[in-house]
Amino acid sequence: MSLKDENAVRYAIWNAYKRRCQITKNLIENITDMEIDHIISVSTFKDKKKVAIYNLPEDFDLHGLENLRPVLRAWNREKSNQELPSEQVNLNLLKARNLKKLVEREITKYHEEKQYALSIEVIREAIRKKDIALEEYVDQIRDYQVDYGYEVISNENNFINSIEVNSHSVRISAHLPRVEEREGNCLFSFNSFYLRQVNITLSHQEILRTLYRGHKTPLELSMRSYIMVNTLSNEFKTYIISIGGCVFHLDIDEVKHLIRAIDIFIENYVEAIKNIECKLESKNFYPMLHDLNNYKLICILPDLFEKIILFTRDHDYSAGESEWHIFDANGTMIKVYEKDSGKYRCFLYAISDNNDGFNWYNTHSNVWLVWDYMNIAGEDLWSAQSTFRWLIEDLIPAVEVYFNTPTKFSMFKKKQNGTKINATIYTNKDKFYDIKTKVSKSKLFKIGESLQLMYSIEKQFYMQWSSYINIYDAILYLVRICPSPDYPYISSKLCLGQVVNKEDLLRNINQEKEKENKGKIYSEKLDLLFRIFTTLVRDSLNVLKEEEISKLISLIEEPINTYNTVKLVESQYKV
Repeated sequence: MSLKDENAVRYAIWNAYKRRCQITKNLIENITDMEIDHIISVSTFKDKKKVAIYNLPEDFDLHGLENLRPVLRAWNREKSNQELPSEQVNLNLLKARNLKKLVEREITKYHEEKQYALSIEVIREAIRKKDIALEEYVDQIRDYQVDYGYEVISNENNFINSIEVNSHSVRISAHLPRVEEREGNCLFSFNSFYLRQVNITLSHQEILRTLYRGHKTPLELSMRSYIMVNTLSNEFKTYIISIGGCVFHLDIDEVKHLIRAIDIFIENYVEAIKNIECKLESKNFYPMLHDLNNYKLICILPDLFEKIILFTRDHDYSAGESEWHIFDANGTMIKVYEKDSGKYRCFLYAISDNNDGFNWYNTHSNVWLVWDYMNIAGEDLWSAQSTFRWLIEDLIPAVEVYFNTPTKFSMFKKKQNGTKINATIYTNKDKFYDIKTKVSKSKLFKIGESLQLMYSIEKQFYMQWSSYINIYDAILYLVRICPSPDYPYISSKLCLGQVVNKEDLLRNINQEKEKENKGKIYSEKLDLLFRIFTTLVRDSLNVLKEEEISKLISLIEEPINTYNTVKLVESQYKV
């Protein structure tokens, strides 16, 4: 039997390549629909002239793992022995080499599982023949439980970003998001005898919906949605776990192993998404759910978009040499093309404000300009943030001048942070708050509003106790600064009774702070605290100084970071 026909090799390659066909990139749902394809075909390998262009090592094995890939059966038959372009072959060979160790690890795991299953069958046969008692059988089962250990294995290169988190009785094997493949997935394995044949797979959205909420929270606070209830049965305390549509029981030690593995995994998963948005400079913008590499930059009126399209058609790169003859005018996309380098710098398309479709021109609603990260251009493209600034600072003003827009309809009427912003142009400003840069008074007020809204929606939160107390300290700090605090409003929110001066207000708030007990923090209280915070900021806008804003930001830093991460996670799926 050749290597590619061995069951262990087929299973390992199927898993290592994320169960995707390497011709169509479609999911191979059933391993029986998969064939193992030679990257360099047998017939090509016989032709020394053809093979010479690939600079293969002397020990290259035509039938080895470095020359095998999974493909759908139907597409493999369609391809037959047709030769791929040499560039594509080199990319496929590089990917196979990078995945070789992962495939070998999957082969080892397959053989371990097979040996385990055979051993269990031997024990069951011994019970049937009454060679051993049931009690001995249970002891044997426990002896066959494999300890996965405590190791975290990461593998990142140009083709894959994977992680394997081992936590004694639980293993999570996952593909993390990458720019080239924005949606990751994960596979749960358990060494419990009763769950050993259970493999739970979660998609990108399921990971974020199921595992993010409540991560890093103490087990006793019951804030993890996948841990349903716990029951007492005889000597053992067990928990009901619900993940990926599977419901099962774990004992206390197994639950601790599970939550450790999930906490490590979800931190790495969210960090991978953050790294992508840093690379694309897209953290301020919301992605399109059908393609997470497309981001909504600005919302404009339909007639302005029509003028922009006309402007790009009048300034096709082949029609002139001016600074604005930079567009590829084919189609309805805005495509910026650099003639000197022969590279595209920007792709934008339009969608209606009231849906996520593409038919902007059939509606009277406003139009979103969406930045499209084209993999074919990749590193040559302007980032999302650079494209946004180019739109509002360069392109739209040039379009206004070109069409000689009358003054009374002038689009640019406001300024914000030195950048001209159209009164009819809208962009989302609530997805990410950068507190590493200077924060203005108005931005501080907006942060307070956003935090209050977040806590008014959620039921409960967990944060470091010191960070919770810092919110009280921020309020106390604002009370001292504020020229005229709204005593009735603040007193009513905190049930302080009648307060008419700062001294009484400060004393009563301090007393409330001292009454707080460590534990689960309910969002109703956080909602009230940030309502008070925002009111005090509003009433202090005329007197707040830069150093005072910095102090306030430092006191509410953890809630801001939590907000940024929650918004990032929620932007990956439809809430």
